[in-house]
Amino acid sequence: MSSKDLHVPDSYSLDDSEDVDPSPSRRADGAAVRAVAWVVLVVTAAGNSVASSVGAAIGVHVALGVVSAICVAVLVAQWLRPRPAR
Repeated sequence: MSSKDLHVPDSYSLDDSEDVDPSPSRRADGAAVRAVAWVVLVVTAAGNSVASSVGAAIGVHVALGVVSAICVAVLVAQWLRPRPAR
């Protein structure tokens, strides 16, 4: 058995190509969540404005407000999430 047959990770090596994740899925997922949250927030805000102008029932306002609050919470959680060092 030669030393080429054994794979021993070298913590001092500058070649870290094996540790690199080729798919930036975590960043892409976060961006998709933020984009959807922003779109839903804008739609619910507009829906709440329309509901106010047509005199909709209070349940409509409450439902849209709850969805808006969830979107704000998701956006704040994404913003406070630890970011990888560059």
